[in-house]
Amino acid sequence: MVKAIVQSHVEDYERFHAVFSERVDFRKSHGATGHTIYRSVDDPNTLVVVNDFASADDARAFAAAPELKEAMARAGVENPQMWIVEEAEAERY
Repeated sequence: MVKAIVQSHVEDYERFHAVFSERVDFRKSHGATGHTIYRSVDDPNTLVVVNDFASADDARAFAAAPELKEAMARAGVENPQMWIVEEAEAERY
């Protein structure tokens, strides 16, 4: 599985989440199969969003979509950094 991981700060989590929630069909149309949102315990407006994709090509198309940039602007996302990664290892303790 491939993941597009986005780390950013948002102006307001509720505003971000409202826009993020309305864009589920957009993510699905680019091959997304799910997501997880993490919030900093020290600053709940600092986020890491992990979007799951079936392929790297799907994740790259999602990352390059002009609609993503527009949605991030509406959501108050500041200075997003994105990585497209493949899981190398996972273990739970």
